[in-house]
Amino acid sequence: MIWSCVQSLVANEDFQHILRVLNTNVDGKQNIMFALTSIKGIGRRFANIVCKKADVYMNKRFGFMKPFSFSFWLNIYFIY
Repeated sequence: MIWSCVQSLVANEDFQHILRVLNTNVDGKQNIMFALTSIKGIGRRFANIVCKKADVYMNKRFGFMKPFSFSFWLNIYFIY
C-alpha cells in the first residue's frame, strides 16, 4: 500500500488566498518558490535564488507571507 504525504491547508486570519505582487495575482495556496514563478520574468531557478537570499523557508505557503517582506524581495529582484 502506498501512502502519500499531502499538506493540508489550514487558513486562519493571517492567510491570504490571492496576493497582488508586481501587477500579478499570485495564488496564496502555492509554495513560495513556485508562487513566485507566476510573476512574469521569474523562473524556478531565479525564484530559488531569491528565496535563499531572502532567507525564507521555501516550503511555506505564499499566503502566509507578511506584506513588509515583499519590499525586501523586490529589492533582491531588482538587484539581480
